[in-house]
Parts: sequence; C-alpha cells; structure tokens
Amino acid sequence: MSLLARILMSAVLLMPIGFLMGFPFPLGMASYPEERKPWLWAINGAASVLASVFSLALSMQIGFRLATMVGIGFYLVAYALLMRQTSEAPSLNETVEAIGG
Repeated sequence: MSLLARILMSAVLLMPIGFLMGFPFPLGMASYPEERKPWLWAINGAASVLASVFSLALSMQIGFRLATMVGIGFYLVAYALLMRQTSEAPSLNETVEAIGG
C-alpha cells in the first residue's frame, strides 16, 4: 500500500474519533460561569500533557488495547459527571452559542 493511501486511510479513520473527542470540553465549559473558565483551560492543558505521557507509559506496561480501554473509561466518567450536572447546564441552544456555533 502506498504512503498516500496509508495517510488517507489514517485520516478517514481518525477524523471522526477526533471530532467526537473534541466535544466534551466545550460542552462542559458552557455549564460553568465565566470566572472559572481560565482555571478550566489550565486544568485541561495540564491534563492533556500528563495524559499523553501517562498513556505512553501505560501502553508500554499493559499494552495498547488495554490502555485504550482505560482512556475510554476516563471519557465515560467525564461524560457521567457532565450528565450529573445537567440540571444546572444550559440548554442546547445556549451551549451551541457558547462554543461559537
């Protein structure tokens, strides 16, 4: 398989996943007041750096498949926490406006 075909196949497979993974943070941010948002950005940045290092070390120890399952588990926990505060969360229209839609 040519390099171009592998690049295109990777892009087609990874773009939907990356798109969906990009939703939790802005949706969660929309449910917090403005004065907390700088801290949320800081926590997100630190967690992104630490998670990349942690995921590499974890995959070396327990394997890529199990490390991926751990990552999926963290996303499910984040989703559950977001849904737990839905009573305080803005409506869908307010959320779309908050993330620039």
